[in-house]
Amino acid sequence: MRRIFKGLAAILFGSIIFGIVALADSGAAVMRTYTGDSSLSVYIKGAELKEEDLNIQIATTAAEQFSIDPISEMERPMRTMVMLDNSLSISEENREKTAQILQNLIADRMNGEEISIATFGESLNVLTDYTDDYTTLKQAVDGIAYQNQVTYLTDVLYELISERYAGGTEDIYERIVIISDGVDNESLGYTKEELYSLLEKYPIPVYTIGCINKKNNGELENMFALSRMTSAEYFLLDEIEDPLLVEEALKEDRNIVRVVITPAKEVMDGSKKTVRIIGSGDVTLTVEAVMPQMVAVSEVPAETVTEKIPETQTEEEEAQTVPVDIEAADGAHSVLPVVLLGLAAVFAIVLIVCIVLLVRKPKGRNGFEHLDGRKTPPQPIPGQQPDIPTIINGREGKIPRKTLTVFPRGKKQYQITLTDIHSPAKTFSVPIHPGGSVLIGYKQDTCDIALDYDRSVSRQHCRITMRDNRFYIEDLHSSNGTYVGENRVLSETEIIPGCILTLGGPELQFDVK
Repeated sequence: MRRIFKGLAAILFGSIIFGIVALADSGAAVMRTYTGDSSLSVYIKGAELKEEDLNIQIATTAAEQFSIDPISEMERPMRTMVMLDNSLSISEENREKTAQILQNLIADRMNGEEISIATFGESLNVLTDYTDDYTTLKQAVDGIAYQNQVTYLTDVLYELISERYAGGTEDIYERIVIISDGVDNESLGYTKEELYSLLEKYPIPVYTIGCINKKNNGELENMFALSRMTSAEYFLLDEIEDPLLVEEALKEDRNIVRVVITPAKEVMDGSKKTVRIIGSGDVTLTVEAVMPQMVAVSEVPAETVTEKIPETQTEEEEAQTVPVDIEAADGAHSVLPVVLLGLAAVFAIVLIVCIVLLVRKPKGRNGFEHLDGRKTPPQPIPGQQPDIPTIINGREGKIPRKTLTVFPRGKKQYQITLTDIHSPAKTFSVPIHPGGSVLIGYKQDTCDIALDYDRSVSRQHCRITMRDNRFYIEDLHSSNGTYVGENRVLSETEIIPGCILTLGGPELQFDVK
């Protein structure tokens, strides 16, 4: 026991604090940030902030527009994900304390607070999605059973953060509460260093409640480090006599305030910048946050730009408004009819040119439209395209490729189709625009294509992107991998119509129209 506390104390004073979270001398801390389309939200705990006393700087530029909102006044104040290690390594005494902590957490939740309950072993088993319904949460807690199983908290937490928090979340305070006997660091799967690095990139408060299990000193130290680096608290359940102490500590998050900042236009470039928040007294917070991305006028797609009026119309207007200066002299009346006839001729020529320009469409590489409405289809480039290189387990491999399909440029929308080759009735079609992407996974409310009939598919499994008239697939840290043919996708890989994509269990044929 003494060795455990010595180890914990050593790590505490070592203070491994990563990127986005910074503590102030006053004990205030940045818990979360959220980057919106034109604003940045910073969630701060442990500080009494007033707008009139606040001074905010982004890099070297002062932020003039900001507001402060307590989360307790929001309709949806926070989301809490509870992850419970339900293996037999948790002692009977700690199981009883865990049940009391969970009962207190769901019974005394904030108005509008949404809670998700999950257990984990080799994978995460979500018992309830986010909900504020007490009956649903209580049934989940009462139904928890402890099993003889191996737990891999490092892998499970890594995949949870990658799938649920890395793709961008809502502007709401979110946190994770873990009850376990520690973080493993196996040679297979993800390492604790990889998990720490992921939390640095996508920070979220991780509250940890540790349980002593024989010689798990190192595992507990690794788990408590997650809390320190995210400015959250941690507890040793064996030393807690009253579980209400844990609940009281978690309730401190109800005092968190959200500072919504509208950065100056010159810093809204989508990059990560240093944000410095200075309040009254000794409150000074520094945080690295991604700036909103302003869309430049030049980035607007060409097809959305309104067609300009032909310049010949301007010439026509000029021709109609050219003043005729006829001197009041002899022969003036004979000159006027000639000038009027000349103007009429010019007007007729300009009108004919305008009609020709508006009706005729130039030929292009995508064919042309006949006067009767028929359209010449785009012609494919003859010959074979070389094999596409990819990297498989550190070695270069080849994906055989059929004749290249040429997609016409300028088309505003395509239709991606995925067909399960073992069950053709399961066909999924979604539109995609040039420069757009399609998210594929198990989760219906977050994915464009939801393969909810097979649990081997991760919540957010992979993404198909269209760029430069080609299609690419990218694996999103899925549990069972993404394959093109027999080759696993380790980085963004080009795909063509007719190829077979394997997402966990389902084998799907990819087509484009």
